[in-house]
Amino acid sequence: MYVELVSKAEKGEPADAARVATARAKAPICLETLSDFLGDGAWLAGDRLTLADLHVAPMLDYFLMVPEGQEMFSKKANLAEWRQRVSGRESIQITFSTK
Repeated sequence: MYVELVSKAEKGEPADAARVATARAKAPICLETLSDFLGDGAWLAGDRLTLADLHVAPMLDYFLMVPEGQEMFSKKANLAEWRQRVSGRESIQITFSTK
């Protein structure tokens, strides 16, 4: 959704309506899968931060740049708590401080 609704808009390019429709249909499924995978745990792949968390975090940041993404994400409390944990890490703050 980011590429079609944010990146292309910044370049003055039109969004591909078919790709947006596909993304809108798949996004809730992806979020549900991540939410289920996380469950009540602190991290995606066990009891500590792993590459899984570090891979998903920036993708969710891009997803959250889309208003619809924010709305869908807000329905997943465990993912919101996970995102706060990831975002609160000093290494993440340093890495993304150039945004």
